Amino acid sequence: MSNPVEAYSFTLLCQPPFPNGDEDDEEDEDEERKQRCDGGKTCLCSKPAADHPDHPWKLTVAGKTKYFIQHTQCDLRDPDNFEMYTFNDHMAYGVLEVIQNLFLDYQNAGDNVKEQWVVCEALGLFLASGRGMEMSM
Repeated sequence: MSNPVEAYSFTLLCQPPFPNGDEDDEEDEDEERKQRCDGGKTCLCSKPAADHPDHPWKLTVAGKTKYFIQHTQCDLRDPDNFEMYTFNDHMAYGVLEVIQNLFLDYQNAGDNVKEQWVVCEALGLFLASGRGMEMSM
């Protein structure tokens, strides 16, 4: 991001970007999530974290951006999105490549602790969101 002050400032997510683990309520939760989160119009998404210090879901703007970019990268590596069939493990190798690229981004950040933190935020959310499950199936 071009403005470092904005990129490393903390912002909020109104709710975690992954299910809470209760499979029975998964469909109901998806409906509630669609209804509750409106991208910051009435919910807490993208509000400054300093205004709501007790809210549990905060991360840097750059970390949030990097997290969403990883989902796009996975979609580009999914042959189903291009109506292709190669072999069963193709998507798993694609997700593995995305995670490896995050580790390389961390290493390439060198001594820039803020950029390393952005990678850690993105990797943590990415793995918690279940997007890496393709590797274990």
